[in-house]
Amino acid sequence: MIYRIIFVAIAMVVAIASFIPLQMDSYPNQDKTYHILAYIPIGFFGFLGFSKYSWLFGVIPGLLEIVQPYFGRVSSIWDFLFSFLGMAYGILIAERLFPLFRTTK
Repeated sequence: MIYRIIFVAIAMVVAIASFIPLQMDSYPNQDKTYHILAYIPIGFFGFLGFSKYSWLFGVIPGLLEIVQPYFGRVSSIWDFLFSFLGMAYGILIAERLFPLFRTTK
């Protein structure tokens, strides 16, 4: 249950942050790094909380990219792909570590 709560909290923070315009010019495509890093915990805790439905998490970055233009942001297939990649990393990490997080009843 705690993993589901953490998942929802992180997903909400990432969703809100997705609508805030950012100035990032330190290096080219810096936002792609942020996409990967932001979505790793979503994949990780999503898998731990909803392992049977983790394949549905690909919808989250897709929906966010679709609605971003309505909030003054630019939608990008590359942002979607890097967000999806971050979630995939998170799911793979959780899948490998799953026995450590399994609770006994």
